[in-house]
Amino acid sequence: MSEILSVEGIFVNFGGVMAVGNVSASFAEKSITAIIGPNGAGKTTLINAISGAFPPTKGEVIFKGSDITGLPQHKVAELGIARTFQNLRLFRHMSTLENVMVARHLKTSSGFLSCSLKLPRSRRDERAIRSSAEEYLEFVGLSDRAGEDALSMPFGLQRHLEIARALALEPEVILLDEPAGGLNTQETEALAQLIHRIRDKGITVLLIEHDMSLVMNISDRIMVLNYGQKIADGAPDEIQRDEAVIEAYLGRADSDEPAQSQQG
Repeated sequence: MSEILSVEGIFVNFGGVMAVGNVSASFAEKSITAIIGPNGAGKTTLINAISGAFPPTKGEVIFKGSDITGLPQHKVAELGIARTFQNLRLFRHMSTLENVMVARHLKTSSGFLSCSLKLPRSRRDERAIRSSAEEYLEFVGLSDRAGEDALSMPFGLQRHLEIARALALEPEVILLDEPAGGLNTQETEALAQLIHRIRDKGITVLLIEHDMSLVMNISDRIMVLNYGQKIADGAPDEIQRDEAVIEAYLGRADSDEPAQSQQG
């Protein structure tokens, strides 16, 4: 498989604190890569640097051969990299369908305001947006909840909705930040199936996750961070045997239930 995304010598400093230090990695298209590590290892910080949430202090982010380092989030999303967040960011007072439609508006020339005002030129776009949003809801298993208030659904289904909204941006790479956080066993199994379907659609998945059963079962590759440094990178069976990983993370007695609010 060919490379679609890479980071080269990424540093991210906050004041005098180094959150990520000299991390380099490449990600193959149509693959699932998990990024794991203890609390505070720099996982979310790395994803933030890739997605444009804030620029790296040093280093480069390369997407499809082009340097996208420091581009704002909306530009990165337009290019084909979408993401979800540790803490759900759904639109309040909107239905499940409307949450996804907002993302689809970004892919049309009419825009959200003109469609809301029902200007003549936007009516055809609005019909297409609704139809497309319905397809994304069906893909994540929420077609029967299109008219419900998004925040009234069970937490696990809200996770699926956030993924549907990210997919509605038509990404080639999707960054999932702790999607299994707060889910029960049945919900986690459904999530694993969804992530596989996303990969099968040809979308590259980068996954930050603490659920090691999920990580080991669905990942093509695992990258391990500790104190902002990359300490291992390989197939799941290699990571399970890596002494540095066992000492830093997998062997820790408290690693099974990390705090859900931590910023990795």
